[in-house]
Amino acid sequence: MDKEKILVIDDEPDMLSGCQKFLEEAEYAVVVAESGEAGLALFETENPLSENGRGIFNFLPITF
Repeated sequence: MDKEKILVIDDEPDMLSGCQKFLEEAEYAVVVAESGEAGLALFETENPLSENGRGIFNFLPITF
């Protein structure tokens, strides 16, 4: 079974790598971006729509 995929976007490298490490240890496939623009581009390439029109990412916006 494929791992669930999570897109993490943060402009702070330490936060980005910390989130990536934590999520990978929790058995998620992690895609990272250092800006909102890069995140949107990755979302479009990494999130193909299925036949029912739903993507593979689940959204959980987190702000600090």
